Amino acid sequence: MKKNEHWEITGLIDFELAYPSLSRFRYSKMVFENYTSKYLIYYLKGYCSVSNIDELDWNRLKYYLYALCLEICSWSRDKDRSYYNRSVKLLSDLSKVNHLKFSF
Repeated sequence: MKKNEHWEITGLIDFELAYPSLSRFRYSKMVFENYTSKYLIYYLKGYCSVSNIDELDWNRLKYYLYALCLEICSWSRDKDRSYYNRSVKLLSDLSKVNHLKFSF
């Protein structure tokens, strides 16, 4: 912003952890946090029912989960080992599943 003939910084936008995604996959972080929960399927069913989604696109969800896990692994190994281990476990689990279809 220009003030009295001088430029001043009045704000800062940090895109460090930003990545492009479709809005219908904004729940991938929640899936990461709860993927071992027996209640996850109920959350996904509820989310889809209010979001007008008939079927989850597993390939895209898997892509966003891979991206999220890799991002977490990039910084968490030395800072939060349990978070890192959860990411590695999900990456391993994802690599074993070829297709998962949630139809509601």
